[in-house]
Amino acid sequence: MPHWLINQLKEAYRTRDLYKVRTLNACWFYYQRL
Repeated sequence: MPHWLINQLKEAYRTRDLYKVRTLNACWFYYQRL
């Protein structure tokens, strides 16, 4: 997983931003399929 995405996920979990967590997870799944 890219470093920037890990940082974004940590921040999203810290702020309990579930929408952002879901969005980032979706981005990562899409990113892996490319």
